[in-house]
Amino acid sequence: MQKWLLLFFLFQLPHYVFGVEADSVKIVVPKQNVSFDWGAQIGFNSILPVINTFEIDNVPVESSRVEYRVGYMAAVFCRLNIDRFFIQPSVAWHRTESDIFFTVPDGVDPLRAASKNELSDQLNLKILTLELPVMIGYHIVKEKPFGLSIMAGPKIKYNYKIRYTTNIDYFTHEYTSDDTAYRVNLVGGIGVTLWQMFFDFTYEVGLNYRETNFKRVHDNVPLPGNIVFDKRLNMMGFSLGFVF
Repeated sequence: MQKWLLLFFLFQLPHYVFGVEADSVKIVVPKQNVSFDWGAQIGFNSILPVINTFEIDNVPVESSRVEYRVGYMAAVFCRLNIDRFFIQPSVAWHRTESDIFFTVPDGVDPLRAASKNELSDQLNLKILTLELPVMIGYHIVKEKPFGLSIMAGPKIKYNYKIRYTTNIDYFTHEYTSDDTAYRVNLVGGIGVTLWQMFFDFTYEVGLNYRETNFKRVHDNVPLPGNIVFDKRLNMMGFSLGFVF
């Protein structure tokens, strides 16, 4: 009998001590607003070459100026939204172009067939790339129909076509490089949303890359001499997109 009374007392203890029934205590877990969407975007870009080293046969080549040109891009993306944060991987295609004007001292330029006086030469750089950026962002403003967000992340680039075109001595020559076509850059940006439409402005910081193996495109013959082209390609971009 005493054993049953003890069990009854233990069962009723939470009711008398805490003033609530034992089964009325609930643990509330905050619900997260998770959604998934996808979209597409098109836009413009401009590469900003930063030349660290340009040497021909160990003689530095003086870069006089860089002329930026407008390129273009297209991309598709998916976005995982977790409250105000989002993760956005995408697949993008870019076409970029830039002109570099420089002066080569006489007698050291393997691109030149005959010896001539010093003159200013032009190097046109065209790159076609497939890119895989993964952006992590935060919505500063998220009040429909308006939105403002910041984002940053890494980008893997595959340069499937690189062309260096020169107009030396009034003749056009096209060259390519045998060095690796893969790059890893860092991207940051800001986005403005209006209903299902958004505008993104991004700035991409490239890592230094050294190219040394050049050859002519039409016959795959390596260029004579020792050419070293160490550069970093930064890029600005502006795009218009839609979320479906």
